[in-house]
Parts: sequence; C-alpha cells; structure tokens
Amino acid sequence: MSGGEPESALIVGAGAGLSASLARALARDDVRVVLAARTTGDLEALTLETGARAFACDAAVPAQVERLFAELEATVGAPDIVIYNASFRARGAFIELDPAAVERSIAVSAFGGFLVAQQAARRMLRQRHGAILFTGASASMKGFAQSAPFAMGKFALRGLAQSLARELGPQGIHVAHMVIDGGIRSARRAVPPDAPDSLLDPDAIAAAYLQVIRQPRSAWSSEIEAAALGGEILNPARPAGPFYCRGRGNPGARCGRNIMGRIGAAARPCLRVRPYGISTGACNSVLIDDPGIERIGSILHGG
Repeated sequence: MSGGEPESALIVGAGAGLSASLARALARDDVRVVLAARTTGDLEALTLETGARAFACDAAVPAQVERLFAELEATVGAPDIVIYNASFRARGAFIELDPAAVERSIAVSAFGGFLVAQQAARRMLRQRHGAILFTGASASMKGFAQSAPFAMGKFALRGLAQSLARELGPQGIHVAHMVIDGGIRSARRAVPPDAPDSLLDPDAIAAAYLQVIRQPRSAWSSEIEAAALGGEILNPARPAGPFYCRGRGNPGARCGRNIMGRIGAAARPCLRVRPYGISTGACNSVLIDDPGIERIGSILHGG
C-alpha cells in the first residue's frame, strides 16, 4: 500500500485460524489490530497476544456493520487496512438444501463483504488511501458438488473485489482478492505424514497478505492464489486469444488469458500482469490480464 505506512487494521470474521495468523503478522509489523466476530469470547487469548481489540459484529447485518465502524472511529480510529475473512457454508444435495441456510451462506460470504467494504471505502476515500482485502477460496474459481451455496457466495465476493479494484484503485485504495486454494492446517487439522505439502501454512498465507498490503501502487495485485503443492490448475478453460505465459520449467508456454497456474510453494502469489503494472512475488506462471498484450517475455527470468 502506497501513500504512507498503515496504522490500523480491521479483520472481520476473526477466529483461531487464518485470521489469527493475520493478526499476529500485522501486529509484528507495528499495525494496531482490531478483530470483529459475531462473538468475541474465543478471541481473548489472541487479543492478549497481539494487543488487539475485539468487537462483536454480525457482518451480514447492515446496522451492526455501520455501528462497528462508528465505534472504531470513536475509539481507535478508522482502519487503514480491512480484511474480510468471514464466510458461512451450507452443504448438501442441491434439492435438499434449506433455503434459509443458503440465504445465510450468501449473506455472510458475499453481502457482508459488500457491507464492510462500503463502510471502509467511505472512510478511506477521504484520505485517498487504504487497502481492502477479501479472503476467497477454491470455490471462488470453481463450484464443487453439494457445495452450491458456498460457491455462490465466493463467486459473488470475487466479482465484488474485481469491481472495487477497478473503481477504487485509481482513487488510492488497493483492493485485492486472495484465493486460498486448499485446506489450511490447524490444531484440529494436522498435516498427514505421507503428504507434508497437502495443507497450507496459515502463517505463510498471512505473509502473502502482508506482501500485497505493502506493494507499491505502481505494481498493485488485484488477485493472488495461495495453494498447496501438487494441486490442479484452478481454471483450465482456455479462452480464445493470442496470450502467452512464461513460467518456471515451462519457458514460452502458451496459456489462456484466464489461466492461473499453480504455485511452487505454499502461499507464494502468482503474478498478474495488468495495464498499470506487475505484482511482486515468486511464482510459477504469469497471468496476462490485458487484451492489448499479445506477448510477454520472461518476466521471471529476464528473457
């Protein structure tokens, strides 16, 4: 994020997993952290560890989100960084899904992102400065069987992020969508001994978020993918168009405009080439995101 170092961060949908790693990473970077969750009882240890403050808020309720930001302004100040990490899953066979549960899933996974981003943007636009990051998932790119509500919400959240990046970026607000493509290891989800790279390290993911937050404005990323080793390409459909990629171990490889290659190590962001710049970070492939670019040399290897 350009225009000065951020001073405070709000993490919405806080808990013991990725959001806890985000809170620790931001606190180590001298950022004041605020946590928001429907209930805050489980956040006491994290607040003591990071010096964060915790606020109760249901992100899918407009009045509660509005009150949250009003309370922040009155106490710790409006946040420079906002990370939307909330989601809700409703699983099951499509014809048996409970409409109320589906409505809740979309409300938390997508509508809440809209509410939080709107309140954040209203304040950030005054300073023409800030960063809004949305946590996506594999379901942001592809829908899985018996998981339609989650895919609906995550697809919508990705669309929101793309629209805001184009609208708010020129006004000084960095908006990015973070695709977390795979399971995240935790105390309840240990790494299998025979598959040490099958789960993502939450601290490594948090480091990728921080890298995006610290990007200079001339090279902002609008989306990165963090994935465990050995997975499939997220979006194998290749649209028409003479777009070219070049990546490690595959120099000069042709790829579709919307191909997003796998990452060679957990939580290392892919590069997305856009009309206004190129993001930073090690990556196995380059995504061309400008129809005016027909060919690109080796960005990674200087060719």
